[in-house]
Amino acid sequence: RCDAPRWISKGAAGLLVVGLSAASPSARSLAYEAVAALMAVLRNGPSFRERPHVVRLLRSLQDAITKPNLRVPSLWSVFVAHGLAILAQPHHPQYKALNNYILTRAFFDLSDVPMFFHCFHSGSSTPRDDRLWMLALLSHGLRAEEDARLCGGRHVLELLLGFSDSSLADPPARRACLAVL
Repeated sequence: RCDAPRWISKGAAGLLVVGLSAASPSARSLAYEAVAALMAVLRNGPSFRERPHVVRLLRSLQDAITKPNLRVPSLWSVFVAHGLAILAQPHHPQYKALNNYILTRAFFDLSDVPMFFHCFHSGSSTPRDDRLWMLALLSHGLRAEEDARLCGGRHVLELLLGFSDSSLADPPARRACLAVL
């Protein structure tokens, strides 16, 4: 029996989601089965405080998948994995922004870079933290040509080059930009 809150808080659920980006069709198929089993546990298992938000995040990803065994871009699987970890911690600085992002979309657009403009051009009280979180997400999520195409379509790399050379970028932000580039 799966203890969904524990799987989510320990990162195991995120690993299942990252499996949706596997290059191997058979590994991806296993990941789809595991995520479906997790969704069944979330639907039928005991309730917990974060459950509605977790279900909404996973359903937004599920509704974006248009064909069987689709290879989900790594940027998106890493975003959802990070999102699951954030939703397990309501005090996390990205919790509110992530929830707003999820709630304003019927499903995710897998041809876009998740939350990039919201975080990178943040008007929040913690824009530096928002940018560093996004840079970490990009660093972890840029794994395949498809991810680079997503970033190219939104001019992400050009924006990072310009930002890293600006006075807004402190040393940690510059290092994070270099990690992405």
